[in-house]
Amino acid sequence: MRPIGSVRVEYVRDGRGVELARVELGAPSWWVSMAEGLVLLLVVRGEGTARCRGERLVLHEGLARLCMPHEVAVVETERTPIALALFQVPRTLLRTAPDGVERFEVSPALASLASDVASRWKREAREGIDDALTEMLALLPSARTIAAERPRRSVLEPGAVRRARLYLESRFRTTPTLDDLVAESGASKFHLARSFRAYHGVPPHTYLNYYRLAVARTLIASGARGSDAAVATGFADQSHFSRSFRKLIGVSPLAYARVGDARPTGRGSSVRRVPDVRTSDAPGPRASSDEGA
Repeated sequence: MRPIGSVRVEYVRDGRGVELARVELGAPSWWVSMAEGLVLLLVVRGEGTARCRGERLVLHEGLARLCMPHEVAVVETERTPIALALFQVPRTLLRTAPDGVERFEVSPALASLASDVASRWKREAREGIDDALTEMLALLPSARTIAAERPRRSVLEPGAVRRARLYLESRFRTTPTLDDLVAESGASKFHLARSFRAYHGVPPHTYLNYYRLAVARTLIASGARGSDAAVATGFADQSHFSRSFRKLIGVSPLAYARVGDARPTGRGSSVRRVPDVRTSDAPGPRASSDEGA
C-alpha cells in the first residue's frame, strides 16, 4: 500500500461533550468522518470533495454543512491541502422541540460562530468559548428536525441499503455476514454491495466497523476505559481495536480519553501517512474492515 498523503488531527472537548476536531489534509490524501452525534463540518481553507449519503459535494473555504449522526463523510483532496473544523454535538444536548419551522441547514450566524470558535478554541485557552458554544447549540436544529430529515434527503437511501444498514446497526456487537444482509435486504450480493457503497461511500463491512468505532468513541469520551469500550462494541482483540480506532479517529484511545483534560499532554494530535487502499473497481477511497482515516 502506497502512502498518498498526510493527515493531522487535533481534538478539544468541553465538559458537556461538545468536541472540535481540527483536521489538516495534505495533497493528495483522503479522510473519513463518522460520529454518533450531530456534526457541523466547516472548511477552514483549501478545497476538495466529499461524498455523503449518495451526494458528491465540492468543498471550498467557508463552506459549512451539517452531517447526520452516523453519516459517513469521505473527504478527498487531489491538488491542494485542505483544513477542516468538525464540531460533534451529543444528541443529548440538542433541543427537544423547535421554536418554529426549521430547516436542516447551517445559518450564516451559526457558520460565523463556528468559524470564530474554531480559530480560538485551544486546550489551554478557553476564554469566552463556553458562551460561544452555548450560542451555537441554540442555533442548531432540534432533535425532532434531525429525526425528520433522513427521509427528506435529496438523494434517498435505497430500500435494500436501508434494510441492510439497520440490520448492521442493530447487531453491531456481532459480525453479520454478507449472506445475512442479503437475506434481510432482499437484494443480490452484487447489487447490495454496489448500492451500499454508492450511497454510503464504503462497503457494508467497513460501515459496520466505523459504526462500532463511533459508539466506542462516545463511550470513551464519557469516561469508559478503552478496553471496556472495545468489549462493548464487539471487538474481541484489544490490539485490533486500538489500531482501528487510531486509523479512523486519528489518535489512540488513550489520547482521545485525555482530550478533555485541561492539562496540555501533547497527545491530542496525530500526524500520519495515509495508505492508498483504493481499488480499481470503483473510484474514491476504499478501506478494509479495520481501515479508516
